[in-house]
Amino acid sequence: MIGPKIIGPKCSIVCVCISAWGIIMFLLLGAFFHVESPALREDLSPKDDTREAVSEAYANSAINCYITGAIYAGTLVFAGWQVAVNNSRTYQMA
Repeated sequence: MIGPKIIGPKCSIVCVCISAWGIIMFLLLGAFFHVESPALREDLSPKDDTREAVSEAYANSAINCYITGAIYAGTLVFAGWQVAVNNSRTYQMA
């Protein structure tokens, strides 16, 4: 059983592309926050300017990026499933 058609063929392909890009982008961004890249310092909002607070802000931002990448992975699975559903529906004879 392949499942119901929820979104159309063009939308599902666009969602696959955007999700793939989102996964790549947010995993890389999370890695850069994880290694505490100085270029990303201005994107943080630590409680104060101590080393511990800045490190904690980097870690929290990295975790948020990884979570967002996982959400995009879920969207990729859903959109890929819809591509398969749309392809199987296209070739059925009435």
